[in-house]
Amino acid sequence: MNTGKVVQVLGPVVDVIFEDGELPEIYTALEINTESTGKLICEVQQHLGENTVRTVSMGATEGLSRGIDVKDLGSPITTPVGKASLGRIINVTGDPVDEAGPIEADQRWPIHLRRGGGWQNGGDHGIDPEHCCRARRIFSICRSR
Repeated sequence: MNTGKVVQVLGPVVDVIFEDGELPEIYTALEINTESTGKLICEVQQHLGENTVRTVSMGATEGLSRGIDVKDLGSPITTPVGKASLGRIINVTGDPVDEAGPIEADQRWPIHLRRGGGWQNGGDHGIDPEHCCRARRIFSICRSR
């Protein structure tokens, strides 16, 4: 398992160096365990060069400092899918936050799932471009308030 060390923390952005030079791929999940933050998941967003990656934290980074060990999980962040996850409230890392116990899902899919088809490629997945435009407008109105 590939391990690195935290070299910089700027809000939710955490830079990690991997001394062995084996950098995790973009969208790979990294795990940081400390007493102050508990289990913290970060996602690789950019290769900075010089054996360093820039990540985005999926939780609070207060108490995180340079030199803390980081474990490369070797896979992207996944979330449970299927009937077991219907009606449940989960966070971005796929953990339940509704206090109804663990989700016993048969499958977990990456949060950055790429699908073929779609209206742009000639397929039909049920979303038409007009709905996307409306959603974009609604989002911008909500953001401005």
